[in-house]
Amino acid sequence: MIIEEKKRIYGIKAILPFLSCIILVLIMVQSYKISNLTNLMPFLTLIAVYQWAVYAPRTMPPIAVFLIGILQDILSGGPLGMTALFLLIVRFIVVGQGRKLLGQDFLFNWLMFLLITFAYALLNWLIVSLYYDEWQSFLFILGQAIFTAAFFPIIFMIFNWLREIFNVKV
Repeated sequence: MIIEEKKRIYGIKAILPFLSCIILVLIMVQSYKISNLTNLMPFLTLIAVYQWAVYAPRTMPPIAVFLIGILQDILSGGPLGMTALFLLIVRFIVVGQGRKLLGQDFLFNWLMFLLITFAYALLNWLIVSLYYDEWQSFLFILGQAIFTAAFFPIIFMIFNWLREIFNVKV
């Protein structure tokens, strides 16, 4: 019988994914004055949770994902627990498929992320509409999903760079 010893992760390697997600939450809840894009912000935490769940799942445990989602809900004024639930679902799906995603190229991961993003956006739109008892703009949430897809390569490159600098492994 072979027993695989799991190495503990210490220091910056242990908190880098969580801190990067917190920074993205803070960026997301800021108000930016950019013409017609005032409230249109990509789902940056979705990108981060996807990225860390694929490439370093042990550094992004479910409790960290839950706390990130709750913080985002509190700061954004959204339905409390909605983002936490959605991010946890994404994490469990991605970690379940992690080895398959890990061995694929960037384009495949981007396409998988697109599918997850549009499902996330649709669920977000539905829950928020039910929560406020009023149908929200579907075009707005579609714009957020497209904006998120456009930001994925940028965040992907930044996180890959951070993983290499701090030697964060799977």
